[in-house]
Amino acid sequence: MIKISKLYQIERDIKELTAKEKHRQRQQRSLPVLRDLKRWLDKSRGKAPKDALISKALVYMNNQCSKLTRYCEGGNLPISNILAENAIRPFVIGRKNWFVCRHPQRCTCQWHLFTA
Repeated sequence: MIKISKLYQIERDIKELTAKEKHRQRQQRSLPVLRDLKRWLDKSRGKAPKDALISKALVYMNNQCSKLTRYCEGGNLPISNILAENAIRPFVIGRKNWFVCRHPQRCTCQWHLFTA
């Protein structure tokens, strides 16, 4: 968690910079933290019991490592996709509600709301 916190602190430090300068800062400051995180991950994966939840989390994180570094390839991408997730949440919840709708007329109404 400390390493992830460092990455977010770097993002707070550079939030007012241009995309070009953010990219440079990420290359200088964030990539070394990400490399260190990957080394820790590689070292820790073999130590956890295979059926433990922490082992599953480490395997998942290892599989996502290339995606985790993607934001460092430029200055325009945010470190997190939480804004996109929050933007689509009402539609996902609405879609789930639509699937369990028992009245055809209400389903049609909901369908129109979420596809308009």
